[in-house]
Amino acid sequence: MVFDALDFVPLGSCVLDHHLKVVFWNRCLEEWTGVSRDSIVGQSLDEIFPCLFREEELIEARQILEFGGNPLHVTFDSFPHFVRAPLPNRKRRMFNATVSCLSEGGEKGGVGMLAIQDVTRLTLQLEHQDQVREFAETEEKERKLAQAALG
Repeated sequence: MVFDALDFVPLGSCVLDHHLKVVFWNRCLEEWTGVSRDSIVGQSLDEIFPCLFREEELIEARQILEFGGNPLHVTFDSFPHFVRAPLPNRKRRMFNATVSCLSEGGEKGGVGMLAIQDVTRLTLQLEHQDQVREFAETEEKERKLAQAALG
């Protein structure tokens, strides 16, 4: 199949037509969601996962898939219900998603891709850097106070 290479990228990727019907569902999404490719291809993504998009995002995603345009970057409130891939410590993963056009419409409409990236490690690293920065700022304030007290 033309989209088989998407099975080898480290992203959850699915190809959608302009009606949000799934054309391709990669292995990563099978693993993350527990939904097999065979059971979802031909189904409407918003019917299988009705809470995935907010209404305004759904309208914009359909427009992008049908007419092209700039990608839509989405933060899903419903990822915990969509991606069932908890971390070993039972915490939930953190994700970014983008809807982009692969081919513009015409009579049959266009196709596009929903790409979901696991950003858990990056988010945790940023949180750790914030903690280190806050610790350093606190230490610097305490050092200045101590120096001021010494005269």
